[in-house]
Amino acid sequence: METVFANTSLRVWIYARQPGNYAACQMQQAYLCLRARREGCQIVGSSMDGGSLFAPRPGYRELLRAVRQHQAEIVYLYDPRAISHWDIARYFFFRKLIRYGVSLRITNGSLSGRAAKRAQRFAERKGCAWIR
Repeated sequence: METVFANTSLRVWIYARQPGNYAACQMQQAYLCLRARREGCQIVGSSMDGGSLFAPRPGYRELLRAVRQHQAEIVYLYDPRAISHWDIARYFFFRKLIRYGVSLRITNGSLSGRAAKRAQRFAERKGCAWIR
């Protein structure tokens, strides 16, 4: 577990997704940015996907690229279903965060279901905390 000093701010990546409603996606992103700033975090990047439900998700790919390049220490999500409605897809996303040492902060909704339990067991085996 890492120590956080008062004078250093955590690097945050914001990801917003609201399929089919671009305006709602922008509001969600603005809310997440406001929340991160209020908590004293430094926003290093953000991405969003507000287009079609079945279109490619460039914002999600940008988020994964930022995680792989260690650009952020925390990923802010409004709801874990922004990643996917499928449990297995959420599990692989959570596992990728854990593998790269990135924490997850959810502002609305909760982590429940098999994906969250499996990810928690994976994090315990790796010896890290992945939810802030």
